[in-house]
Amino acid sequence: MKKSELRQIIREEIQNLLEVEVSTSKFEFSHGKKPKGDGGWIFKIGSEEWAAPGRLPYGKAVAAAKAYAKKKGAYSIEVMP
Repeated sequence: MKKSELRQIIREEIQNLLEVEVSTSKFEFSHGKKPKGDGGWIFKIGSEEWAAPGRLPYGKAVAAAKAYAKKKGAYSIEVMP
């Protein structure tokens, strides 16, 4: 195995270990259910509130929020009510 291949594998494993965690507790407390469906989703990322672009299904909004969080160096996000 080449060093470059090994480095790539290590990078991918580190990214997997540093997966962004999603908390829904505030949303669930406010709405009495887990988040789902289409909507204008807002996430707390670090000290910033970030709105997903447009009306998106929850899963796509979470994916976008995770990507944004990684860019900002955050590894946890919270779905806002």
